[in-house]
Amino acid sequence: MLNILCIVQTPVPSTEISIIRPFTYLQNEKAISWQLVKENGFSANMLQQVDVAVFHRNCHPNGLRVLNAVKTARIPVIYEIDDNFFDLPEELPIGQYMRNPYIMKTIEQFLQTANVVKVGSPELIPLISKYNRKTLYQPYAVDLNIIDSLPKPKNPHFTIGYAGTIHHNQDFRFIINPIQRLAKEYPHIHWDFIGCLPEGLKKLANVNFTPFIPNYTAFLQDLYKRNWQIALCPLLDLPHNRCKTDNKLREYGACQIAGVYSNIPPYSTNVQPDKTGILAANAEQEWYEAIKNLIHNDQLRSKIAVQARQWVETQRSLPVVAKEWIKLFELVLTK
Repeated sequence: MLNILCIVQTPVPSTEISIIRPFTYLQNEKAISWQLVKENGFSANMLQQVDVAVFHRNCHPNGLRVLNAVKTARIPVIYEIDDNFFDLPEELPIGQYMRNPYIMKTIEQFLQTANVVKVGSPELIPLISKYNRKTLYQPYAVDLNIIDSLPKPKNPHFTIGYAGTIHHNQDFRFIINPIQRLAKEYPHIHWDFIGCLPEGLKKLANVNFTPFIPNYTAFLQDLYKRNWQIALCPLLDLPHNRCKTDNKLREYGACQIAGVYSNIPPYSTNVQPDKTGILAANAEQEWYEAIKNLIHNDQLRSKIAVQARQWVETQRSLPVVAKEWIKLFELVLTK
């Protein structure tokens, strides 16, 4: 059984998705034993009998003492990065933080020092390979056990929804007008937003807003129980957006919701058009027609909901993705 130590700067929601759930699954399967530790809680004696060290999104200079201790102990290092840290929007606090020269230098050192860098999007490979040629893509999972035992309440309303963070306000730029048009044409439709409600949509009839739900389990269960008919995923065609993971396809698909997605990576590379979702170019008329088509076409909507769920089960379920970690551990141990 492999002994894995994961070191994080601080746990974030993606830590649960990319580390905690797959590693816990593997531990329950008796494939690994593992421990999660924050950088400021690390001590060198934790490295005894550790086979592989995994660093997740570490970027603060304080983490370098841990990295140096691990390398001194000759323990293989996997550095995981699930975002384009070099091109986050400068107007966001995290974008400003990442542009600090000390932060950027620290990220570069982690990338250059790791035995393998694991990225969450194929689009990141050309960028990260400049720092480390041993850069590999592996997808992320959704834990279906969170929702599969839950009853799914019947939604009394035809509902179109969106789930994301407040930082996605700008991604609605090209769908505010289509949504306003559709809301007037179909006054019976309810509009449901989790985490982000752009200013131009706050006065819609039948609109509901729920603040961002940071707990992953609570969020996924809440999304499942809402039983939307259609879910939206607009995404501006920007370098950092292209490097995102396919999390909305995983979440909407897991909950059996037919989704409309911007026709850019990561969705253009994973959505099977008219099978697991609808792809729409980032233009108002395209989004208007895509949503309207799903409103009218019950058969297509149902087919997408079923096939998206099947895709998640075969491509993004926890057992499938967790096994990819084992391959990665074996890879760094044989180098």
